[in-house]
Amino acid sequence: MPVIILLTTVVVILGVLLRRWFKSASSEDKRNLIKLTVWTLSFVGLVALILTGRFFHALGWALMLLIALLISGASAGRKRQQKSRSYHKNGGQIEQGSGGMSVKEACAILGLQEGASDEEIHQAYINLIQKNHPDRGGSDYLSSQINQAHDVLTDPKRKKNNKKNRQ
Repeated sequence: MPVIILLTTVVVILGVLLRRWFKSASSEDKRNLIKLTVWTLSFVGLVALILTGRFFHALGWALMLLIALLISGASAGRKRQQKSRSYHKNGGQIEQGSGGMSVKEACAILGLQEGASDEEIHQAYINLIQKNHPDRGGSDYLSSQINQAHDVLTDPKRKKNNKKNRQ
């Protein structure tokens, strides 16, 4: 307990002295002082955590917060990327894909050629989803890709656009 009181007293005294100096300092000196203050307070806080035995506890929380921020930043970046890729060129025509998957990618996933009939699409979908469904030991990721490919290829808007192009 005396260590915490001593550290608090040192921080308060430094704060008062720095405040007096801060009023008369140039902007470059102020910037440097702010950097120095942040580093000093970080060091003092780290020493306080070590002396009180809470360093590893605080480190664990800091790492969990950092990981959460990285994950949320990555997922936000993926969502922005998917939105920016929501329109794809296909045969000189811009066509909206489902979640960013193009018709070419969907055909490759289902093992079909472009222009496959609805029956061929449905049959390929059924065969693949039966083998890769999560309830039968398959992968969640693969089944979601198969479902997305099926949705892209059976999209009514795509069919309508293909009919217009053929005429």
